[in-house]
Amino acid sequence: LKPLGSYVNDLVARLKFLRAWFDEDKPTCFWISAFYFNQAFLTGVKQNYARRYTIPIDKLDLDFEVLPCEDIDTHPEDGAYVRGLFLEGARWDNKKMSLTESYPKILYDTMPVIWLKPAIKAEISTEESTLVRCTRRALDRASCRRPATRPTSSLR
Repeated sequence: LKPLGSYVNDLVARLKFLRAWFDEDKPTCFWISAFYFNQAFLTGVKQNYARRYTIPIDKLDLDFEVLPCEDIDTHPEDGAYVRGLFLEGARWDNKKMSLTESYPKILYDTMPVIWLKPAIKAEISTEESTLVRCTRRALDRASCRRPATRPTSSLR
């Protein structure tokens, strides 16, 4: 469990992000860790693309590209830029644009900005690298919902 002080700091940062989005404009780069239900955001990215190009949303999936920068100032033509993802037991090498071994005694590493690009499923390359498999697995975990459990009662 997260300590209360750390939870409150995280909550304040989330509220600041959402307030800036509400007061100003859509951010150029979304802090994906700020969302409590990431699946809704990812579905929204696909839905915006589907409406723009009149493609059925069930034919779309998200492709991605890791960008060699920590922050970005412009909106993408399609999709969304996201930040706030982390690697465990590996690190991202911006020079090689690939995964590499983590530094000694450093378990977590921050990923740079990732461009989520909606695309037709058939057009997304099925030849997956380790990064693609890991990122898809992380996004799948972020979108998984646990089944609701109901407490059973012996009262009749």
